[in-house]
Amino acid sequence: MRQLDIPGFKIPHWEIKADGTITSGKEYHERSFAAFGTHDFETIMQTWNDSYAKIERALKLGLWENGSPKTPSSPEQENIVRQAEDGARLLKWFADFSGMQPETCLSYWNQEIKTAMYNALFRSRSRYATILWPALFGINKRLNIPGTTGGTNWRERMPFKAVEACGMPQTAWLRTVIDESGRTPLQGEDAIRALKESSKRLFPKITVNNERFLKRMLMWPNGKTL
Repeated sequence: MRQLDIPGFKIPHWEIKADGTITSGKEYHERSFAAFGTHDFETIMQTWNDSYAKIERALKLGLWENGSPKTPSSPEQENIVRQAEDGARLLKWFADFSGMQPETCLSYWNQEIKTAMYNALFRSRSRYATILWPALFGINKRLNIPGTTGGTNWRERMPFKAVEACGMPQTAWLRTVIDESGRTPLQGEDAIRALKESSKRLFPKITVNNERFLKRMLMWPNGKTL
């Protein structure tokens, strides 16, 4: 893929070194695409909350104290402790990746955590970085479950019009994250040109010339861009 100049995904919590620590975004290859997940994943807030819920359960049962597990006395407690350790490991990776203090992680998903996580993601060396709309607007809806049909797959929609999103605080927050990361969003003709070039590399036998289609992919209504 690198020889073809096609960026591959960098999912931070999948980029774990042999010593068990998470890879810093500063170590990513430039020819990569950084994201906390795709449409096939649980939302990042769900992943985070599930991990913290495992720790909270152990805390309430007296099986977790001062950031460490206590000795279980039954197979059921062993399972609870094991799950809490798994949750703590994931949150520790996220904390190290984003530079958060450990105590900040001992909480359910909130704005402080979201900002730290996406600041780190967008400041990575990856050529591209992204945030899915459920994460951006705080809508905890999974878009697709691979290997299944029917149900809610691909049926989730934003509960507001795209043009309305331009004036929402979440969009202003994203602009700040992008600006402070030093990234420059591609807009207008530059974005269309980049998409065409990427399409040629991915699908050399297919020519993408439909300008209207490309603009619908890249722009909000009335030509407004993020």
